[in-house]
Amino acid sequence: MSADNLAPVVLSVEGLSAAYEGGLPVLEDVTLELARGELVAVLGANGAGKSTLLRTLSGLLPCLSGRIVFEGVDITHLAPDRRVVKGLVQVPEGRQMLAALSVEENLLLGGYVHRGDPAGLRRTLDEVFALFPRLSERRAQAAGSLSGGEQQMVALGRAMMGRPRALLLDEPSFGLAPKVVSDTFRVIDGLRSSGLPILLIEQNASKALAVADRAVVLRAGRVVARGTATELAASEEVRKSYLGE
Repeated sequence: MSADNLAPVVLSVEGLSAAYEGGLPVLEDVTLELARGELVAVLGANGAGKSTLLRTLSGLLPCLSGRIVFEGVDITHLAPDRRVVKGLVQVPEGRQMLAALSVEENLLLGGYVHRGDPAGLRRTLDEVFALFPRLSERRAQAAGSLSGGEQQMVALGRAMMGRPRALLLDEPSFGLAPKVVSDTFRVIDGLRSSGLPILLIEQNASKALAVADRAVVLRAGRVVARGTATELAASEEVRKSYLGE
């Protein structure tokens, strides 16, 4: 799928520039689109600006210029929590569990969009447990005692508690064993197949391109290549720089 087909564009990033306080721009003139039911991968070396892009899209870092449009609404200056309420939800790098809390308690932290609707909260929790049966088995277990793969499930489940209309994934394979990485990407592919649009930041370019519809490559905060996942996987420069060939 691509944003050029009939699927509606869910997230539009137009000429986006951003910087950390007092510093030079980390992102410069970044433009990309994410359509419904599409997975777009953002590739690049460490320091290319990938995580900064997600922080800016989530509202954790202000824009210097450009704009962000989500489901037809300009959210460029919207507070982070309001973006989550609208359905733009991020899964952070490193999972960021509250280790002493149980699996269920960590999941419920993602359900604050259900404030005032306890029945809706419980219904969504049941749906997350159906999506991740292993978490249901460990619902009372301290999150800090889980394996890395199980913690990644909690992070994804916590995001799904917010009933996202688009998901921003930051390095989901970080710190995971190879088999667990494959399992994690099967889950991500299943979420995309269900129609959920996903913007994926990932250092493991081969895994990202295997599940992506399209991809963009960042270098020093700028988009230096874009195309279908097949096109970029066949690119000699991408293969040498990001696939280790």
